[in-house]
Amino acid sequence: MLAMIQRWFLCAMMLALCALPAAAHDIARSESALEVKGPVVSGFHILDASAFPAYDINGNGSLSYEELDAAMPQLAALLKANLRLLAPNPPIKTEISSYNISTDNVASEVIRLDMTYTFDRDVSSLKIISTLPAAIRPDHVTLLSVKMGGAVQNAALGQTGPSEHVFAGPGQPHVWETVSQFVRLGITHILTGYDHLSFLLLLIIATANIRSIVLIATSFTVAHSITLALAAFQIIVIPSRITESAIAASIVYVALENILQIRTMKRYLITFLFGLIHGFGFSSVLQEMLLPRQNLALSLVSFNGGVEFGQLAFIAVTYPLLNLVLLRKWPQGRLVLSGLIMVAGAFWFIQRAFAL
Repeated sequence: MLAMIQRWFLCAMMLALCALPAAAHDIARSESALEVKGPVVSGFHILDASAFPAYDINGNGSLSYEELDAAMPQLAALLKANLRLLAPNPPIKTEISSYNISTDNVASEVIRLDMTYTFDRDVSSLKIISTLPAAIRPDHVTLLSVKMGGAVQNAALGQTGPSEHVFAGPGQPHVWETVSQFVRLGITHILTGYDHLSFLLLLIIATANIRSIVLIATSFTVAHSITLALAAFQIIVIPSRITESAIAASIVYVALENILQIRTMKRYLITFLFGLIHGFGFSSVLQEMLLPRQNLALSLVSFNGGVEFGQLAFIAVTYPLLNLVLLRKWPQGRLVLSGLIMVAGAFWFIQRAFAL
């Protein structure tokens, strides 16, 4: 019976690791930045091209402008139907002034649409309703920045399904509304961050007691909180390709330590050092939003709180499941799991470092 459980567990782990993407911690998301001037709302929407494989007619994994031209009526209709602006009535005119394809700093193709919405009166309150998760992917998140009345307000829509947000200027959104949105975004980011979770899993399976778990988790938290803040405030900015490659390399290194059963330094110290790198990975979401300085501290603390909650929930579930149930009866499982995760980490490193 135990042998059967082990075989099924290994198969599940191998399938899961093989299915993970190279940019593993990315959330399925789009970004929108809008500005309100009288009756006109203008700005841009950025969408991940990989979310629309049907538009890639020749199947080469990249969109040409000819393919985008052909798909634009369908894409415009999808956006109009699933990202609705009300003030309080729908716009009387919606225009796409331009669109293009570009590659961001992690070599993923994105579609940018510059749009103008004209309403029948000056906009004093703007409601945005997103049903993009149903149209694109269930975990899709729309990161919004809206400038009105001299202030920039932010929201994260989606995450758990259809959602909406009301931007009313001048003034800032309610504190608790901002907190709840960014806490949820932080939870989503860590629980869909397969590379971060793989790193934590490597630490958990080689840890013998709760005290060590607490020390390691605290080291990781302190470290990534430091670099998350530095990156979010743009004090230190590192290209995503370098950060993501370094995260993958950290996974390979810790896996090798587990397999060879060596320690070059105390595990909580190596966790702190690698946690600094992971903090730059966590910052990717906040860096892509046009967060104003007056909102950044609150958004940062809330987002980091969500990351911590998700991390602790993962540890609370995984540690007893693996160490107390499976690995106690299967000592070799620690080496096998470390080996599988090392292979995945090496695969991610090659993809990220060489943009394959």
